[in-house]
Amino acid sequence: MSLNIVVFIKPEASFFKEFGLNLATLKELTVKESGCDICDFYIFENKFVLIERWTNQVAIDAHMEETYTIEFINQTKAHIERTEVFRLENIQ
Repeated sequence: MSLNIVVFIKPEASFFKEFGLNLATLKELTVKESGCDICDFYIFENKFVLIERWTNQVAIDAHMEETYTIEFINQTKAHIERTEVFRLENIQ
């Protein structure tokens, strides 16, 4: 069963554009990972909405250990005002 994750990220207003550029780079790398079915992001009001689908928890854990994922987090975390993470369950 796949794992679906939706993340709402509100960066500081002064960092909004730069955050989007960093997120686009992360997406390009993430979609190439084994176990990543979907990685996309959108803008809703003053937030980025990240939508991911992974084949399993092992794939998510491997993604979180990738050097580029760690660098993204370290480069952006000081500029994030709020993050909300939702794990969605399939109805079927």
